[in-house]
Amino acid sequence: MVTVSTTRELRHAIENADSETTILLEDGNYTDVHVVFPRGLHHVTIKAKGEHAVIYPRGRDDDSAFTLPNVARRGDQVHDINFVGFTVRGDPNGRKQFVKSVHGRWVDSGGDLHDYGEENPRYGPFNIYFYNLEVQDLFMGIYSGLQAHDWTVERCTVHHSLYSHFWYMMGWHLAVVDSTFEEATHDALAIRGYYPEGEVFTYIGKADSSECYGNVYTVDRGSRSVENGFLPPEDWTHIIRGNTFRHLTTLRDAWNVHVAVAYSIYGDDPPCGAERVYLPPQNIRIVGNLFDNTGEEDEAHSDAIAIDAYAGIENDSPASVNGITIRGNRFIRAKSDERFLTTDDPHTDLNDLDPERVRDNEIVDSF
Repeated sequence: MVTVSTTRELRHAIENADSETTILLEDGNYTDVHVVFPRGLHHVTIKAKGEHAVIYPRGRDDDSAFTLPNVARRGDQVHDINFVGFTVRGDPNGRKQFVKSVHGRWVDSGGDLHDYGEENPRYGPFNIYFYNLEVQDLFMGIYSGLQAHDWTVERCTVHHSLYSHFWYMMGWHLAVVDSTFEEATHDALAIRGYYPEGEVFTYIGKADSSECYGNVYTVDRGSRSVENGFLPPEDWTHIIRGNTFRHLTTLRDAWNVHVAVAYSIYGDDPPCGAERVYLPPQNIRIVGNLFDNTGEEDEAHSDAIAIDAYAGIENDSPASVNGITIRGNRFIRAKSDERFLTTDDPHTDLNDLDPERVRDNEIVDSF
């Protein structure tokens, strides 16, 4: 065990940690936190020693409090990292971020190449566990890269995801259980897609060139057929279970949803959409959650679950979102036009959902 009481000590402890180490946070404020985990670090726990340890991230994206790298070799993966029992606090303008898993080599909208020091990173961080955390006032809580897998958020409380989602859920085997999300100003959870571990991709943030550089999945996937990239039917990418989502405010956008499932965000640009570099989420389970809009602000509008998939749902297309289970949820709506299940994508027909997979959900009116 290593006990720390300052930001400098925390950074030094992580950068020099041996595996099988617990880093204990003394009560106090840890400001301007930004630490990149060393390649190969595993079985490390960062845990509050008392009840009043507060992490203030330096910034967002590449300045997030904790950065977990993708790597080129399987043996260099960061894995079995636990974040336990402390508070993460941003600022009123939402300019901070908690954890980011960098997705390797990518080209930004200006054409600049970024590779985070890795040539062809193929493997993402796995077995990342967030337990009993309080998170508030962030731009985004967690961004897990495409090759990240087996991340779990359990018994956490999130207040005010001020600009973006609490968790932008790239990767597979990602779970959110028994947690509470209050006063999000955007979608609390954004369920996205994943990329097969061990392969190389180039990602461009905005597809505005005629060549659509790096965005057509056949470019980087070699001879492997697209079908082999899908998880088997009994496997899954995302589980959202036993959580409470409380009403949204109007700080950013009056019309949002609590949980958004989407594939091909750039749906109007099918040859070049950035989502074509990865596979859609599959076999999603959204079960036993409470969506409570009681007390929602007058101008806010909060739907429970939105599904938008450019290639549709439950079909044979390699870009289809398949195997969605939505059962045993309760939606307390504050307005008559708020919907439990919705879509804004003309390619997505909710009637294609298997009725056996979407049942036992309760809608209660509080107006």
